[in-house]
Amino acid sequence: MINVLICDDDQYMRKMLRKIVSENTSITNVYDTEDGIKALDIVQEHIINIALLDMDMPKLNGIETAKLISTISPSTRFVFITAHADYALDSFTVHPYDYLLKPVDID
Repeated sequence: MINVLICDDDQYMRKMLRKIVSENTSITNVYDTEDGIKALDIVQEHIINIALLDMDMPKLNGIETAKLISTISPSTRFVFITAHADYALDSFTVHPYDYLLKPVDID
């Protein structure tokens, strides 16, 4: 049973990621939101195993969001998905599982 959170301010990216993630039969639930504040609300209500986070979002960026999620749910694993390679080094403060650059190669 795996629950995934998608947090990206681009609705088309969220839709594409939801489609890709939903094809995996190990995934039980997929939650999505457009900002880090709402992501925190989801994490407080649901067990999230994997969080796919955009880096450049309003209110909270991906790293700030990951740090706050870690305090609520230390077992959540993070994958950052962004068009900004310059955030890569900063992302390692939350020990991401992966760091993907947009546009995402579906394969």
